Amino acid sequence: MTSPASIIRLRRITAALVGGATLDPADAGWLGGRLASYLDRPERTTLDRELGLVGTAGQSPAWKAERRAIRDELIRYLAARCFAGLSVEQQAARIAAAAARYSSTSWPRDQHYGLPAVYDPEGERGILYRAFRASEGRFPASVKRLRTILSGGHEIAEVIS
Repeated sequence: MTSPASIIRLRRITAALVGGATLDPADAGWLGGRLASYLDRPERTTLDRELGLVGTAGQSPAWKAERRAIRDELIRYLAARCFAGLSVEQQAARIAAAAARYSSTSWPRDQHYGLPAVYDPEGERGILYRAFRASEGRFPASVKRLRTILSGGHEIAEVIS
Protein backbone atom coordinates (compact mmCIF):
# COMPACT_ATOMS: atom_id res chain seq x y z
CA MET A 1 0.00 0.00 0.00
CA THR A 2 1.29 3.46 -0.88
CA SER A 3 1.75 5.78 2.07
CA PRO A 4 -0.27 9.00 2.17
CA ALA A 5 2.84 10.84 3.39
CA SER A 6 3.88 12.05 -0.08
CA ILE A 7 0.53 13.56 -0.93
CA ILE A 8 0.24 15.15 2.52
CA ARG A 9 3.67 16.69 2.00
CA LEU A 10 2.71 17.91 -1.49
CA ARG A 11 -0.47 19.49 -0.10
CA ARG A 12 1.62 21.29 2.53
CA ILE A 13 4.10 22.50 -0.12
CA THR A 14 1.25 23.63 -2.38
CA ALA A 15 -0.42 25.56 0.45
CA ALA A 16 2.86 27.32 1.24
CA LEU A 17 3.52 28.23 -2.40
CA VAL A 18 -0.04 29.41 -3.07
CA GLY A 19 -0.01 31.40 0.16
CA GLY A 20 3.32 33.02 -0.67
CA ALA A 21 5.03 31.50 2.37
CA THR A 22 8.59 30.27 2.53
CA LEU A 23 8.91 26.52 2.17
CA ASP A 24 10.06 24.50 5.14
CA PRO A 25 13.71 23.57 4.41
CA ALA A 26 12.95 19.84 4.73
CA ASP A 27 10.06 20.13 2.25
CA ALA A 28 12.16 22.23 -0.15
CA GLY A 29 15.00 19.70 0.00
CA TRP A 30 12.62 16.79 -0.55
CA LEU A 31 10.89 18.45 -3.53
CA GLY A 32 14.17 19.60 -5.06
CA GLY A 33 15.64 16.12 -4.72
CA ARG A 34 12.59 14.47 -6.29
CA LEU A 35 12.55 16.92 -9.21
CA ALA A 36 16.31 16.52 -9.76
CA SER A 37 15.92 12.74 -9.77
CA TYR A 38 13.19 13.00 -12.39
CA LEU A 39 15.10 15.49 -14.55
CA ASP A 40 18.23 13.32 -14.46
CA ARG A 41 16.43 10.32 -15.97
CA PRO A 42 12.99 11.21 -17.38
CA GLU A 43 13.09 8.30 -19.84
CA ARG A 44 13.27 5.73 -17.01
CA THR A 45 10.80 7.14 -14.51
CA THR A 46 7.72 9.30 -14.16
CA LEU A 47 7.16 12.40 -12.10
CA ASP A 48 4.35 10.59 -10.26
CA ARG A 49 6.75 7.83 -9.23
CA GLU A 50 9.50 10.24 -8.17
CA LEU A 51 7.04 12.20 -6.03
CA GLY A 52 5.86 8.99 -4.37
CA LEU A 53 2.35 9.22 -5.77
CA VAL A 54 2.37 5.74 -7.30
CA GLY A 55 3.91 2.58 -6.01
CA THR A 56 4.69 -0.70 -7.60
CA ALA A 57 2.08 -2.80 -9.39
CA GLY A 58 -0.81 -3.61 -7.09
CA GLN A 59 -0.31 -0.66 -4.76
CA SER A 60 -2.95 2.01 -4.33
CA PRO A 61 -2.14 5.51 -5.58
CA ALA A 62 -1.17 7.98 -2.85
CA TRP A 63 -4.46 9.90 -3.02
CA LYS A 64 -6.42 6.70 -2.39
CA ALA A 65 -4.13 5.82 0.51
CA GLU A 66 -4.65 9.34 1.87
CA ARG A 67 -8.45 9.03 1.65
CA ARG A 68 -8.33 5.63 3.33
CA ALA A 69 -6.10 6.99 6.11
CA ILE A 70 -8.47 9.92 6.68
CA ARG A 71 -11.45 7.54 6.74
CA ASP A 72 -9.70 5.26 9.23
CA GLU A 73 -8.78 8.20 11.47
CA LEU A 74 -12.42 9.34 11.40
CA ILE A 75 -13.52 5.82 12.37
CA ARG A 76 -11.16 5.94 15.37
CA TYR A 77 -12.46 9.41 16.21
CA LEU A 78 -16.06 8.16 16.03
CA ALA A 79 -15.21 5.33 18.43
CA ALA A 80 -13.57 7.73 20.89
CA ARG A 81 -16.28 10.38 20.63
CA CYS A 82 -19.44 8.27 20.54
CA PHE A 83 -18.49 4.88 21.96
CA ALA A 84 -15.88 5.68 24.60
CA GLY A 85 -15.66 3.20 27.45
CA LEU A 86 -16.60 0.22 25.29
CA SER A 87 -14.20 -2.52 24.24
CA VAL A 88 -12.77 -2.39 20.72
CA GLU A 89 -15.03 -5.32 19.79
CA GLN A 90 -18.12 -3.46 21.07
CA GLN A 91 -17.06 -0.24 19.36
CA ALA A 92 -16.57 -2.09 16.06
CA ALA A 93 -20.01 -3.69 16.34
CA ARG A 94 -21.70 -0.36 17.15
CA ILE A 95 -19.90 1.43 14.32
CA ALA A 96 -20.81 -1.35 11.86
CA ALA A 97 -24.48 -1.06 12.86
CA ALA A 98 -24.44 2.76 12.71
CA ALA A 99 -22.68 2.71 9.32
CA ALA A 100 -25.18 0.20 7.91
CA ARG A 101 -28.06 2.44 9.03
CA TYR A 102 -26.39 5.57 7.70
CA SER A 103 -25.50 3.89 4.40
CA SER A 104 -29.07 2.84 3.71
CA THR A 105 -31.01 5.81 5.08
CA SER A 106 -28.94 9.00 5.01
CA TRP A 107 -25.87 8.64 2.79
CA PRO A 108 -27.88 8.43 -0.46
CA ARG A 109 -29.20 11.94 0.26
CA ASP A 110 -26.21 13.41 2.13
CA GLN A 111 -23.74 12.54 -0.64
CA HIS A 112 -25.62 14.87 -2.99
CA TYR A 113 -26.78 17.62 -0.63
CA GLY A 114 -24.27 17.56 2.23
CA LEU A 115 -24.87 17.10 5.92
CA PRO A 116 -28.12 18.82 6.96
CA ALA A 117 -27.45 21.79 9.24
CA VAL A 118 -29.58 20.31 12.03
CA TYR A 119 -26.96 17.61 12.65
CA ASP A 120 -23.92 18.13 14.83
CA PRO A 121 -20.81 17.71 12.64
CA GLU A 122 -19.09 16.20 15.69
CA GLY A 123 -21.94 13.78 16.39
CA GLU A 124 -22.34 10.25 15.05
CA ARG A 125 -24.02 11.24 11.77
CA GLY A 126 -21.60 14.11 11.15
CA ILE A 127 -18.54 11.92 11.64
CA LEU A 128 -20.03 9.14 9.53
CA TYR A 129 -20.78 11.69 6.80
CA ARG A 130 -17.15 12.84 6.76
CA ALA A 131 -15.85 9.25 6.77
CA PHE A 132 -18.17 8.20 3.94
CA ARG A 133 -17.28 11.34 1.97
CA ALA A 134 -13.53 10.80 2.49
CA SER A 135 -13.82 7.27 1.13
CA GLU A 136 -16.36 8.07 -1.61
CA GLY A 137 -18.94 5.90 0.13
CA ARG A 138 -16.61 2.92 0.57
CA PHE A 139 -16.98 2.25 4.28
CA PRO A 140 -15.81 -1.03 5.81
CA ALA A 141 -18.87 -3.11 6.67
CA SER A 142 -17.37 -5.97 8.67
CA VAL A 143 -16.80 -5.87 12.40
CA LYS A 144 -13.47 -7.64 11.83
CA ARG A 145 -12.17 -4.90 9.50
CA LEU A 146 -13.42 -2.16 11.83
CA ARG A 147 -11.72 -3.87 14.77
CA THR A 148 -8.45 -3.87 12.81
CA ILE A 149 -8.84 -0.16 12.01
CA LEU A 150 -9.68 0.68 15.63
CA SER A 151 -6.58 -1.17 16.80
CA GLY A 152 -4.36 0.79 14.40
CA GLY A 153 -2.30 3.91 14.92
CA HIS A 154 -3.13 7.57 14.49
CA GLU A 155 -0.74 8.49 11.70
CA ILE A 156 -2.46 11.56 10.24
CA ALA A 157 -4.57 13.07 13.01
CA GLU A 158 -3.62 16.58 11.85
CA VAL A 159 -5.45 16.05 8.54
CA ILE A 160 -8.88 15.95 10.19
CA SER A 161 -8.35 18.64 12.81
